[in-house]
Amino acid sequence: MAKTVMNWSRPPSGVVKLNVDAALAKESAMIAVVARDHGGEIVKAWAKEYQTCDPMVVEAAAILWAVQLAYAEQFTSIIIEGDAKVCFDAVNGKAEDCKLCG
Repeated sequence: MAKTVMNWSRPPSGVVKLNVDAALAKESAMIAVVARDHGGEIVKAWAKEYQTCDPMVVEAAAILWAVQLAYAEQFTSIIIEGDAKVCFDAVNGKAEDCKLCG
């Protein structure tokens, strides 16, 4: 399987970019969110264990957690970015076949 290398790009001034990711083990997972400002500086970072072994569920959980953290931190303008295309398509209303969509 070919792997695509993505370069991180800074958000516009006044915007916080939240990068999300997930990693799976046998019976649990870790999710992480890193917040950066327009200068590329880390504003804050979070990580926690999540009890699932379903890759799509844990990726979706990371996106949801990023939204919750942004609200709690009172970030008023955000961009959320990650590598879970299926989940981001579902969030953006572009999902054609997604078990998370019902």
